[in-house]
Formats: sequence, structure tokens, C-alpha cells
Amino acid sequence: MKLMLHIIRKDFRHLRNILGTWYALVILIGASSAHRIRLNNEPDLVFVDFLFLLSQAAVVELLVRAAVVSKLIHSDSAVGSTAFWLSRPIPRTMLLASKAAFLAMLVVLPAAIVESALGSPFAQSPPSLLEALLTSMAWASIFTMLAVLTRNLAGMAALAGICLGVLWTGSIGVRFLTRWHLEQGGTGTKLSDEWTMLFLVVACGAVTCHQYLTRRTVRSRVLVFSGIPIALLLFSVPWS
Repeated sequence: MKLMLHIIRKDFRHLRNILGTWYALVILIGASSAHRIRLNNEPDLVFVDFLFLLSQAAVVELLVRAAVVSKLIHSDSAVGSTAFWLSRPIPRTMLLASKAAFLAMLVVLPAAIVESALGSPFAQSPPSLLEALLTSMAWASIFTMLAVLTRNLAGMAALAGICLGVLWTGSIGVRFLTRWHLEQGGTGTKLSDEWTMLFLVVACGAVTCHQYLTRRTVRSRVLVFSGIPIALLLFSVPWS
């Protein structure tokens, strides 16, 4: 436990500047979202410009959140054999637990509290705390998975781009499959957003745990790319 707290304190000292910047962004966007909800029926151009700026700020906030996760994970890289923690040595389970605790307390929970209290840029009303927690956990899980499979932020961005390309390509095939399914008289409904978020948390968490505990980077990446078509079929095709 003492070692875990030591790692968390070390990471907080290392990340306090970028964390402070991110917290300020989260609060600013939350306050702006609350203002947008109050002015939701305003049709004037000023409100449209405000919505555009708010959406851009939300994208910047997500990028900064990804940078926070990158600095947290890459400071004790899970890729390669030259990481400082391998020669200490720090137990892999302890490192995994300390990073997960840091993310839960200082990234996932603050974002969820602000979103549930003030609102999000793209919702008509503030979500419940549980919904906000699930969304925040999903983003943190995605960013963490990308970080544990790369050495730095540039590699993380490249892997994210490749995954998005595979998703886009796969979505084209899924679109044709869905059309064929409906033409054959198939019916059904798509799974809800909550199930999608939960799947992302579990799947990305499983890959992250596998990488930390085994350090088999190639196998972990194979798991990621083999899981993409499964996710597309599960959540894009209507099932009866």
C-alpha cells in the first residue's frame, strides 16, 4: 500500500501542471454547457457561434485529457524492456493498481462530477452521475489502452489514427450488412449507448490488464484489432 501511494504521489507531482490546465478546461466547459442549456431555445446567430465554440472547446478538452493519460502511462512505459520500473523492480500488479487508482480519483471522478452537475456540450440536460461516470470511464479506458500499447504521445496518436481508419472501413461493410438484414425482413433494435460504454470499459480494460501483466505488446495489439469487428457487429447491426 505504501508503494502504491508513493507511485500516486510521484505521478501527481509529475502531472500537476497539465492536470491543473485540464481541470480548468473541464470546469469552463461545464459552466458553458450549463449556460447553453439555459439558452437552448435561442435562435440567434450569437447562440449558434457559441455552440460552435463550445464544441471546439470540448474537442480540445478531450485532447488534453488524452495527453494527461499519456504522461501518466508513458512515465512508466508498459512497452519495451528499458522502463525504469522493471529494474526497481515494482510488481506489475502494483503498478497497474496505482495507475488505475490515479485515473479513477483524479481523472474519471472529477470529469463525471462536473458533467453531472453542470451538463455536457452535446446533451439537452445534465446526465445522472452514473451516466457521467460511465462516459468518463469509457474515455479513460480508451486513452489508457492506446497509451499502454505505445511508447509516447506520438505513437499513441498514430495508433488511434489506425484504429479510427479500421473502424471507418469496417463501418462501410457493416452498413451494407445492416441494409441486407433489413431487406431480408430482419428486425431488431440496436443496443443502447450505456451498453456501448460498458463494453468499451470492459474490453479496453481487459487489453490494458493483459499488457501490464504480460508485456506482450504484439498480442495485445492483435486483441485490439480483432475486437474492432466484434464491436461493430454488436453495436451497429440491429439485433432482434
